[in-house]
Amino acid sequence: MKTNHSFPTEHVRKRSIFHLLKITLISTVILIALPSCNEYSSLFRLIDKYIILASERSAKEDETLTLDGKYRVSHLSNSAVVTVEIDDDASPSTKHYEILRQEIENHYADNPKVEEVYITIGGFIGIYVY
Repeated sequence: MKTNHSFPTEHVRKRSIFHLLKITLISTVILIALPSCNEYSSLFRLIDKYIILASERSAKEDETLTLDGKYRVSHLSNSAVVTVEIDDDASPSTKHYEILRQEIENHYADNPKVEEVYITIGGFIGIYVY
């Protein structure tokens, strides 16, 4: 019995290499752009957890740093307020807190549990939860 081995032509090989390079380039762009799409994503995930605690007026008092160590989120027992503090700067400015406040306010604009996002007297960000 005779076997017929067919090998790709030069054109097919070049086309395959081109598609492989194109897919690699697209994947690289996505991997580079994805984390920078939202630098606050780990903070928002943590705030989500604390919004649940605050909305239930949980007796649990808790404080956690984001995975990147940039932000500290806390909730006092039986409180309706979630507090966010910038933790990676030696002395973050009022401007940094105002930018972060706006980002949090925009992110939670459609969340019915979030009543208000403000800067506290102590200079941190308070999220009043309904």
